[in-house]
Amino acid sequence: MDVLGFGDAIKSTLDLQGKEVRSETNKIARLVKIFGEFAQEQNKAEFNRSVRVTQFSDSLVISFKINEESQVFYILLNILHLTIQAIGIGFFIRGGITVGLVTHTKKAVFGPAMVEAYRLESQKAKFPRVLLSEEIFKIAAKYPSSHGSHEELKYIEQLVKQDDDGLWYLDFFEPAFSELNDNIEEAPLYMSTIHKLITKGLQSSSKSVVEKYEWLKAKYSIVHQELTSDQSIEGWGKINQDVQDAFIALRDGYRF
Repeated sequence: MDVLGFGDAIKSTLDLQGKEVRSETNKIARLVKIFGEFAQEQNKAEFNRSVRVTQFSDSLVISFKINEESQVFYILLNILHLTIQAIGIGFFIRGGITVGLVTHTKKAVFGPAMVEAYRLESQKAKFPRVLLSEEIFKIAAKYPSSHGSHEELKYIEQLVKQDDDGLWYLDFFEPAFSELNDNIEEAPLYMSTIHKLITKGLQSSSKSVVEKYEWLKAKYSIVHQELTSDQSIEGWGKINQDVQDAFIALRDGYRF
């Protein structure tokens, strides 16, 4: 996995006179820090057992033994949490998840699975999405938790979506809402943050960059409509007035 537009972000740390733009440097430092903390936490977590994470700059390589119960689900959930954090700083993540042979030590990472994951990320993902190969679902079904294969796949299907090109990706919209500290009031803030990033990205002079943000815009608009329809607004009011007001503000101020 890596960060979309990281090279451009690095360039933005210098102004036209070659002087450092401290705010941009700090933003990148925060991103690299959360990547490093993610790697440390995953490498130390007892329940992860075989999980290994290597970080270099804006890149992460994650591996685990396929026969560990529910490990696919937990890895997807952890990547979702990382994605939420990255978006909060101002970045989107792109990557690929596959099954295969890989050697992953503290000093080196190599193998056919590494090559395939990189191919997914660099050639197939294209947009800010983390792609899953079809084999991932088979592994999840083969090595579920005690609740069985059917339930395991149901949990995973709540975290992913199939895109228009038939490829599966980790959905960082709706699944994120239940992970925002279990506080639905944070969903409008999360959505408004994404809206601001998309708006900025659409102003790029690069056609390829704009194409990526057009993809995001389309995904955002679908979720925005679902969250701010008249029926939804009425439902938010049943929680409390503050929640309803937050979604009304999202409806009126952050649409495309």
